[in-house]
Formats: sequence, C-alpha cells, structure tokens
Amino acid sequence: MLAFGGKAIGRWPALALVVAGLCLAPAAQGATRDYRGTFETGGTARFELTRKPHRVPKVVNWRWQKLPVTCGDTQGALSGEFYRPWIHVDPDRNFHQTATRNDGEGSAEVWGSFPGGWAAAEGTFQILGTTTVGKGCDTGRVAWTAKRVIGA
Repeated sequence: MLAFGGKAIGRWPALALVVAGLCLAPAAQGATRDYRGTFETGGTARFELTRKPHRVPKVVNWRWQKLPVTCGDTQGALSGEFYRPWIHVDPDRNFHQTATRNDGEGSAEVWGSFPGGWAAAEGTFQILGTTTVGKGCDTGRVAWTAKRVIGA
C-alpha cells in the first residue's frame, strides 16, 4: 500500500497514476505540430508550429524545396530554410519573417496565417537577389498552402 493524498491505495493504482502523469506531461507542456504544403508554382514548404501554454506560438524550421526561380535568362529551383530559430505568431494567427543574406545580396520573405484554426496555413513567399542559381533572381510573390500532418 502507498499513501496518496492522505489515503492508502494499492500498488497498481499508484503505478497507473504515475504512468498517466508521464503520458500527460508532454501535452501539458505544449505541442509541436508538423505542417507540409506546396507552392502554386511548384516545390514544397514545410514547418513546425510550437504552442505552449501562456507563451506566444512560434513557427520553427520554415523551409522550402525545389521552388522554381528565374535569374535573368536562367531557370532553376531553390531549397533552403530560415536560420532564425523561430517566427512569432501574433494573436490574429499571422506571421512574417524576412531573412537577408550575410552579404546583403539576396533576401527571402514569408508571410503566413492560420485562418479558421490551427489545422491549415496559407501565405506568400518570395526570394530576391543572388542565389545558388545566379544573380538577379526572383521567384515572384508565390502563394503557398500547408496542412497539419497528423501522426508525423
């Protein structure tokens, strides 16, 4: 018998309480959700959303793969990610981030929102300037959509 809350309980109920506490603890601490989507011009977008109680939600690991780009007469595709650890989501469920290359020769900008809840996100994305494909690159302001991946 173990004492719990001033009452004696058996070994198995006590074990069940410990296991339940361990299982529920991560949910109480907050959750990270995986989102995957596509750009209207081709390529994929992927990120995570971290939501913790009493904290501002954050988009983390925002990355893109095989996004078509035009650099003068050259066509190519870009892959990359934002190196800043997070992007804050405001109370209206919108987020925005601009990243500039260290040499100042190029930039990437994402705008996004979670309309109608946390199940899906949408927004625009643009890369300008010098990239691995060439100079004078522009993806245009490309629309993207993403859905939360259950069980990922």
